[in-house]
Amino acid sequence: MNIREYNELRSFSRTDYNKQIILPPAEYAMVMSEFNSNMSDEERKHRVVSKAIGDYWYTVLNQSYNEYIVINKTPIEDLDNIKELWKEID
Repeated sequence: MNIREYNELRSFSRTDYNKQIILPPAEYAMVMSEFNSNMSDEERKHRVVSKAIGDYWYTVLNQSYNEYIVINKTPIEDLDNIKELWKEID
């Protein structure tokens, strides 16, 4: 995700929640557990949070603890692309 995409996601309003991605129950439970357990205090302050979980990057709208709306699921392709992505964000 580059800065433009990040800023676009950050500006979501309540009407944008229709972009929610519905995950199968087992995958949803794994993703929610991961966000609940492994999000830093700094990440909890942000409205849009992305995490690598398993073979995918998941992006959620953070409403509060255990209240996340999954809005993006992207396969992790390779480590070089991820490093470039983080360089763009920094």
